[in-house]
Amino acid sequence: MPAPVWILPKNFYSKQKPKHTEIGRETAEWILKEELKHYTHIVLIDTAVADIVPLRKRAIENARFFNMAFEEIEGKNLKYFVKLIKGPYDAKDFIVLKPGEAVTQSMFIG
Repeated sequence: MPAPVWILPKNFYSKQKPKHTEIGRETAEWILKEELKHYTHIVLIDTAVADIVPLRKRAIENARFFNMAFEEIEGKNLKYFVKLIKGPYDAKDFIVLKPGEAVTQSMFIG
């Protein structure tokens, strides 16, 4: 299970100076692509608590920019989402590691 990456509103950092103005757009894009290079999908979870249209548009734009597949999941049943945030993290729904245990590819393949 890949680590979640959250889509933030465009104005989230509006009070901060955009990083690309400090390091250049090309370098900023390279950094983002490096951070996400092992991801293959952008998944939008529709929890029905906000207007999904602008979030969908942004997620699709991001998927195209990063050359990733886009998926949308209906998440109106918030039980799994609450478990994702608060736990408990049982082995049925999550990969649970013991302290010091290594992460292996086989954990994700089943």
